[in-house]
Amino acid sequence: MAREHWLNADFDLSLRPRWRGLDGDSARRRQVRELEIHALPLALPGDSVRVHDHPGSELLELFDTAGLPLPEITLTPGLRAEAVLAPFGWNAEADALARRARGPDEHPPIDVVRRVNGRSFAAALEAELGNPGWTLASSRSLAELEAELARAPDRGHAWVAKAEHGNAGLGNRRLRARHLDPADHRWVEHIFAEDDVIHLEPWVRRVADLTAVFRVAPTGRARDIAVHEVVTTADGAFLGALFAPRPRAGQGKWLAAMVEAAEEVAPALAKAGYWGEACLDGLVWTQGGTARLRCLTDLNARGHVSAGGRALALRLDPDAAAFWRFYAVRRLCRLDSLTELMRALGPDGYDPARRRGALPTSPLWLAGQGRRRQTVKLGMLLLADTPDEALALDVRVRDRLER
Repeated sequence: MAREHWLNADFDLSLRPRWRGLDGDSARRRQVRELEIHALPLALPGDSVRVHDHPGSELLELFDTAGLPLPEITLTPGLRAEAVLAPFGWNAEADALARRARGPDEHPPIDVVRRVNGRSFAAALEAELGNPGWTLASSRSLAELEAELARAPDRGHAWVAKAEHGNAGLGNRRLRARHLDPADHRWVEHIFAEDDVIHLEPWVRRVADLTAVFRVAPTGRARDIAVHEVVTTADGAFLGALFAPRPRAGQGKWLAAMVEAAEEVAPALAKAGYWGEACLDGLVWTQGGTARLRCLTDLNARGHVSAGGRALALRLDPDAAAFWRFYAVRRLCRLDSLTELMRALGPDGYDPARRRGALPTSPLWLAGQGRRRQTVKLGMLLLADTPDEALALDVRVRDRLER
């Protein structure tokens, strides 16, 4: 049956007990709604994608030229009633939409989804699986967090504050000193206005980030496990994902460890009453000159933001290495169309015959509310023969497109 994909990127935030929604924060609302467009590569023939803003005919024509199926576009508040709703994560809004479309779809209870997506659940599970010590403290007030920070072990770098419900981009903050500055205070107060707990962890310098995506069967078995490298900021916010049919040099043991971790985590999620899509984020760092892996940096009982990039790469060429990433549009040269962008890419633009090159996966401009506005992020899939060549292609793309 056809699926209606919906990247409800406010999923993590919506699980907070006092979440105030998006209406009072225009910047966050724009960020969340624009991310919906990045579900387009997930669509198979007959599927649709639910968005607030239409991606525009130019992007769909580019997909058509690349030999990709063209999804139907459902504009919110519309809903394709004959399709199965496939959200990024199951929250109260997704549950209500599924009921409106075709009766309750099969998914775990929302209270279970809220519990297993909490940092407390992940921290307890990490300790149970034999890797305690990462969560230094769990605080329920600003004063308590300041007190815990003042006495937290100093590992030579800094600390990371993580909201109970959130993600690296919208729920984490790096604290560089034992005393909170005014900006830190505002962030903490905002989190406690919506959520109950902030967890404190040591910050470490990242060598690599890895993600295991899988499905949790009701029996507790992890199915369809796939591990890929993630490119992030120093604080862990998502920039892109690197997919390759074979491990990069030196990464084989880390990928195997992430698979093993997914196989251990899945039964715990099922025991808690959760089944469906999940992803496990791990990081590699060095201690005393030795590379080490933390397999359970974050646990998310939902899809991964890179799912569209992975699906598109496999569809175009499963033997290729692919780097799907976001480019900040404000850093790009002024470009009025994707046609102009492809012209600027020159020989590095996507070639359907070779199935190699750089292919935009989202628009540069959106039309809505009677005006045309530039997007914040441009999605791009970079296809090459090897991961190193895909990364080199990214360097050339930035040289060609950035100011």
